[in-house]
Amino acid sequence: MSIEEVENHPGRRNVRVTYELVVRDPDPSAGQELRQRIVVHGVDEHDAAIPPRGEPVAVMEATIRAVSGTHPQMAEAIVNEVDLDVEEDLWRNTPSGDAEPIAEWLDHLVAEISLAEGQTVVATATTPVVTGSWGPLGSD
Repeated sequence: MSIEEVENHPGRRNVRVTYELVVRDPDPSAGQELRQRIVVHGVDEHDAAIPPRGEPVAVMEATIRAVSGTHPQMAEAIVNEVDLDVEEDLWRNTPSGDAEPIAEWLDHLVAEISLAEGQTVVATATTPVVTGSWGPLGSD
């Protein structure tokens, strides 16, 4: 998983999840359509005074075909930068309107990937943790 700035949109970020779909014969899923669901959310690394928000940062869904061999997969979602601030920074506005830091915590995100054939989940994976600082006090 990677998180990148969106050109000409300073408050937006592109969350990109990539993985390889490997289907070996005689896999029963070969040739079938699979429902791909990717949920990006915070993970608690126990390094902040507050736990991460529970709701997902992004949910990406698509239908893909399981073809024999190894095939790179990619899903992207454009999100507001502050939505990545899952362990919310504490700050206040100064009289001039600037953000004054009180406390800033790093944010830790993962993507949970699942592939399902009908109602049956046939594969799952979790990306490595991506750590950054995206809130009002953050600098990515």
